[in-house]
Amino acid sequence: MDGATNTIKGNLTLKGVTKNVSFPAAITVTPSIVTARANFNINRTDWGLIYNSDQSLGDKFIRPEVNISFTITASK
Repeated sequence: MDGATNTIKGNLTLKGVTKNVSFPAAITVTPSIVTARANFNINRTDWGLIYNSDQSLGDKFIRPEVNISFTITASK
């Protein structure tokens, strides 16, 4: 992510499967507000989400990469 100021590390649980993740984030802190922005990809098959992940399916193939993007704003 362009403008990333920090690397966030933690656990992501999907459908009962927990994996460690690490992603860049832009975090801004002012006297009254904290804002975090991130945009990164995960591979859904790492969590056992394998539906239509076989490339031999041709046009029915679903790419394993999933984009996650968020902005969180919190008041102090």
